[in-house]
Amino acid sequence: PTDDDMFDWMQAAADAADIAQVLYTTYWTGYSTTLEMFERLTKIDQVVAIKWSAPDAFLFEQGLRHFAKHFLIVDNQCDFVKSHMYGGRSVNLHACNYAPKWGQKFWELLESHQYFDAQHEVARVVSPYYDLFFEMYKETSGEGTLDKLCLEQIGLEGGPVRPPQRDIREKYRPKVREMLVKNGVIS
Repeated sequence: PTDDDMFDWMQAAADAADIAQVLYTTYWTGYSTTLEMFERLTKIDQVVAIKWSAPDAFLFEQGLRHFAKHFLIVDNQCDFVKSHMYGGRSVNLHACNYAPKWGQKFWELLESHQYFDAQHEVARVVSPYYDLFFEMYKETSGEGTLDKLCLEQIGLEGGPVRPPQRDIREKYRPKVREMLVKNGVIS
């Protein structure tokens, strides 16, 4: 879609219902939101948040610097410390699904501006998750399979893998357990 397509769609939703809207940006699926689009969205009162990711670090930073005062920015870039420093008010962390206490601790580090310690937690918990995710992604798409495996390792039911993804959990179960033990989520 183009910016005009997206704006018209968001405006139509705003005209149809007086509810808050979140723009979820995923440039890797073919539409890269522009900063000009963000400016246009400031005219739609119902657009209150943007789950933001950008194809390059500078554009991501620009979006934060220019629009974090207007929208609640949810970091979908995995640059959580910088995002918080520039006014981002939320982060997208898969680890919170299976380690909610860790997620609370991480958010408290950000809120108290303990950025060095927060970045250390990213390296300890988030980076290994994505290392394993990208290994698995070579065989099937989506983060759901890894999330389900992590949930299983803490004793919760992850549910079936959604088609068309292939169920590769059996192959990766030992690696997931090793990751969670190493980063202290399970013993």
